[in-house]
Amino acid sequence: MTASAKSVKGSTQGVDYLIDERKGYELDRNMLYGEKSSEIMQSFRIQQSLNSDCNKKFITAYISPEPGDGQKLNDKELKEISRDFMRGIGVNPDKQAYLAIVHTEKNHKHIHLLINRIDENNKAIKDNFIVLKAQNVAHKIAKERGLVSARDIKQDNIEKKLSISKREKTLIFENHKKVMNLKPVSISKYIQYMKSTGYEIKPTINASGNLQGFRVKENATGQEFKMSEIKRTMSQQVQKLRNDLGTEKTSSKMFQAHKQVMQLKPQNFDKYRQYMRSMGFNFNLIRNKSGQIKNIMVNETNKVTGHVITTVLPTVKKRLSRDEIKKMIESEKNANFQLDIEIKLIMANQIKEFEKMSDLNKGLSEERGVDTK
Repeated sequence: MTASAKSVKGSTQGVDYLIDERKGYELDRNMLYGEKSSEIMQSFRIQQSLNSDCNKKFITAYISPEPGDGQKLNDKELKEISRDFMRGIGVNPDKQAYLAIVHTEKNHKHIHLLINRIDENNKAIKDNFIVLKAQNVAHKIAKERGLVSARDIKQDNIEKKLSISKREKTLIFENHKKVMNLKPVSISKYIQYMKSTGYEIKPTINASGNLQGFRVKENATGQEFKMSEIKRTMSQQVQKLRNDLGTEKTSSKMFQAHKQVMQLKPQNFDKYRQYMRSMGFNFNLIRNKSGQIKNIMVNETNKVTGHVITTVLPTVKKRLSRDEIKKMIESEKNANFQLDIEIKLIMANQIKEFEKMSDLNKGLSEERGVDTK
């Protein structure tokens, strides 16, 4: 059983939907007259007329037993469930006007409630956390009546998934041990052996191009896990193998390519980018709404893994002096990061010079601008 509730303004069209005889039948009502939607709505409005402060004067709710339970429940039981539900969300069914309708489409019996939210003192019934209240009340009613609760189904599904995952992880590790007994000489060889057992090993490469870990995909089911989740020693064992994936630090390779290109003395950014692309690096300019460059992104596709490694060059609003670059670098304590930022700053600084020689900030032949705001 599941349920929900919310406060609404209410409308004749909404009542039309509820009382449509093709969908079901009226289960119960209190303090209402009329058969037509306009008459029913007028009956509600008369009782709400002395409250001019509240904008949403109705509570609408649905209570949906599991299909099997719904077929077994008779109208008397459905009425009792409706009234218990209203009490649970803070409505007194003896003092409030309400309409209870049973819909039976697709052999799935469920209850719709339209309730007057304005009480006998012309105050609006509180609707704080009404969705959560509705879920909790439905669970309580289901447990009391021996019905299936949506919360129990969810928990069962979670437990089943955990059980399946545990068995799958055990199987993956067993295959891993068999592969390691074959003594693979490198990571790529390990990946090849695991593939033959039905598992795809995906190296995880971070933004700097360093090997960070692995993911394991079971090809038959599509289930995927972090290798460290299966067993921490598994990831550690694989990373001890010779790394032949070509995942050395991207910024270092990029800077070597940059230095070679700068020796060719490109006359503008288009030419610079063309040279860099021939060496495996693609440049994308990310612009704001006014067309100004916000970021320069450099993409390198790893030839072994197929992963795209993205490096973002720092934004240089003006050409920096060597002292300014040095000051920015020294503000970082991590030595590896110092080298990384130095490479990126030098590149960004030199690329800034192209603005004087080309239409770098007015839109290049291959860029049309990306809104990043």
